[in-house]
Amino acid sequence: MSHLDHLLKHHFQNRKVYRSFLSAVTTENANKIPDGFNNNIIWNCGHVITVQQFFMYTWCGKTPVVDQEIFAQFAIGTKPERHYDDQFIMFVKDELIRTSVKMDEDLKNEDFIPKKPFTTSIKTELTNAEELISFINFHEGLHIGAVISLMKFL
Repeated sequence: MSHLDHLLKHHFQNRKVYRSFLSAVTTENANKIPDGFNNNIIWNCGHVITVQQFFMYTWCGKTPVVDQEIFAQFAIGTKPERHYDDQFIMFVKDELIRTSVKMDEDLKNEDFIPKKPFTTSIKTELTNAEELISFINFHEGLHIGAVISLMKFL
């Protein structure tokens, strides 16, 4: 198994975990923002999609495969602004997998090279696709921890 395949294996596992979170809670609980928190479960799930899309597509000069409306709702610096219904939650569950499958397919067919190196908030420089995916996986792991914390307050 190549290093890239290993990273993608972990990425798909992260996405399965997010889907399981959404399957385990009610619509009300997916939208609930407990005291002391500034977001909710559905926001975290949408957020990891936008971050993946930003790094793998936008930052590499490619067109993201999700609608700009998704970016507007879940990008870095946003917070939940509305109640998300069952239909939207199902959409996010589907997008968690669809965007990962699409990224996997695209990585096999084209090069993903950042327009310029990106220095993350933890001072890590990302210069190629494997580094981008590694950071995406790290970021998604942080948000898995956030969702686990949110679930304890439901």
